Amino acid sequence: MTSSPNDYIQKGIQYAEQATADDKVHNFEAAGKNYMAAAECLMHAVKYGAMNDQLKQNIRAKVTSYIKRAEEIKGTSKNGPTIKKPIADGGNSKDNKDDDENGDPERKRMMQKFEGAIITDPQVSFVDVIGLEQAKEALKEAVILPVKFPHLFQE
Repeated sequence: MTSSPNDYIQKGIQYAEQATADDKVHNFEAAGKNYMAAAECLMHAVKYGAMNDQLKQNIRAKVTSYIKRAEEIKGTSKNGPTIKKPIADGGNSKDNKDDDENGDPERKRMMQKFEGAIITDPQVSFVDVIGLEQAKEALKEAVILPVKFPHLFQE
């Protein structure tokens, strides 16, 4: 029996809803497992589903927030009863940036899945991109020139 990407999205949503409910009643162990299960289902849907880039980006943002919340839960269960609000209720979690790079095997496994989707050296230059001259110029002014000539952009 094969499942469609929509089935995985629905399953991921169910896991996320259950994780949020468990998180609210302070059942952190179950919440952490459900957040990770939601992240896995949603990443599977992104990887194998045919969907537009905006939807993929939104799903990846949610996956990241679920993984971070699962890591926070693991950290609180090891360090004591510090309780943080559930991520799934808060929406976008760009504010929650943890630099926690511990040797957690689940985190490593999820990061390995992400590394396949991230391109670090695309081998594309400005001459390869046709058009968008205004965007290229803005990018040069905002990023490239300050990196090349930092002394000109300091206060």
